[in-house]
Amino acid sequence: AIGIGLPGVVDEKDVVSCIPSIPQWEGLCLKEELAKYFDIPSYVENNAKLTAIGFYNTQLKPKYRDVVYLHIGKGISSGIILDTKLHKGFSSFAGELGYMVLDEHHGQNEEGVGALEQSLSQLILDYRSEQHPVTAAQIREKLVDCLAKVIVNYVCVLNPEVVVLRGGIMTGDFVDELREKITKFVPDRCMPTLMIDTSEFSSIKGIVAACRQFISPTLGLVEDGTI
Repeated sequence: AIGIGLPGVVDEKDVVSCIPSIPQWEGLCLKEELAKYFDIPSYVENNAKLTAIGFYNTQLKPKYRDVVYLHIGKGISSGIILDTKLHKGFSSFAGELGYMVLDEHHGQNEEGVGALEQSLSQLILDYRSEQHPVTAAQIREKLVDCLAKVIVNYVCVLNPEVVVLRGGIMTGDFVDELREKITKFVPDRCMPTLMIDTSEFSSIKGIVAACRQFISPTLGLVEDGTI
């Protein structure tokens, strides 16, 4: 089988949308395009969702059932596991946290990119390029505050047992700062475990799991939601 993870939304008809990094694929049914060239099953999905599946299968199952996977990099995305099942929502938009609105200062969505993603991406870029330690610390504080609010919102709505974090800025110290900020808003008994995913293979393992679903549908790995 062929498995592809991409930085956009893939709906129930396998149509790609919200993919500003590859605008030529907007509205494209990539699965149909693949079928023109390859006579084998294919699976196309958002890369963060596939990475969430891969990490959950290899690191968290069967101990945990409700997990949120956050990928904070050049783009902002997430995968949601609820009751051991990949949750996509009615239009496959669940987890597109870049479109989340935290306050009115995030502005409007532009060119298919969520307002929060624009703000966070700029903060990360500024933080990585800033040479002055005082200014860098101030930007870091804004980053921590913004990401803490995102996680608090996820906790209030989904109440996950674990929040997995991935991205170049995710260090032990950074996560400790996040945890300290989150505990100010979330009751102790509702506080999720925070983990960092540094594996190079989570996304590949998610793609393999998705492909296996099409090779042997009775496995119930993806199509019916069971991972």
